[in-house]
Amino acid sequence: MELKGEVGGVRVYDSYAHPGTDVQAYWDRAWAGALTLILIVMILNLAGRLIARRSPARRAAIGTPPRRMPRRTTHSRTRPRRTRPPRG
Repeated sequence: MELKGEVGGVRVYDSYAHPGTDVQAYWDRAWAGALTLILIVMILNLAGRLIARRSPARRAAIGTPPRRMPRRTTHSRTRPRRTRPPRG
């Protein structure tokens, strides 16, 4: 700390430019905390989406039936469906 002066009987120190300890350790701890918070938010977001996807209350609120797996077919449609000719 560096004494900058005295104002009204109060000494003014400058400790920002001269912290007295290694600042890199504090920066590393701050980044680790920030990344940890980001990971927690991501995990909670994904968990909420999974719970909401499986929730029967959601389906009832929007009026959709439960999701079913599509049937497996032995063939696929390669030709378009036939349509009626236009009336003339």
